[in-house]
Amino acid sequence: MGYSSSRHFLAGRAPFAPVAGEPMHLVLRDGRLAGVWRHSFVRGSCEVDFRLEPGSGTDHGKPVGTAVAAYGRFLGMPAILR
Repeated sequence: MGYSSSRHFLAGRAPFAPVAGEPMHLVLRDGRLAGVWRHSFVRGSCEVDFRLEPGSGTDHGKPVGTAVAAYGRFLGMPAILR
């Protein structure tokens, strides 16, 4: 993954390139790129920007919300999904 010519390619159709130069973490489903996420700290809380592959056809609301809440507990602060 360290080659510059393939730096932003992991298969799949998710928005996998960093936005505005900010690093994003990968979301994998069945070993394939399914999306990306990143966090930012705002006024004592953590905001999580979570983007899944367009048209996945699956409701990810509850699992993603559960993961964001667990991440907030890990950080010791409220975590909010944007």
